[in-house]
Amino acid sequence: MPVNPVDAKKLATEKNTTDLRQMLEQSDELMRAVMEKGDLETAEKAAQEAAAAAAALIVRKQGGVRELAKRVRERVAGEDDAEEAAAPPIAKGDAS
Repeated sequence: MPVNPVDAKKLATEKNTTDLRQMLEQSDELMRAVMEKGDLETAEKAAQEAAAAAAALIVRKQGGVRELAKRVRERVAGEDDAEEAAAPPIAKGDAS
């Protein structure tokens, strides 16, 4: 589930940088702990909270929602390039 930029901006205005970093660290620790126990649903929720905190930090420290959108576009483009590089080449039939 993607992070809503409006929610990230709201969280960035409600919390200060230290609170957001603590939220990110706690979510990461919770995610690791529940993954070790095999509770993937709770781990997914913790990962979503960590993503929201990371997005809010970007909004707060790096110039707003536009910077967040720019980073998302760059990451998506990078993942698309990685998928294309990992895909095996398509073999063409011999026309002779």
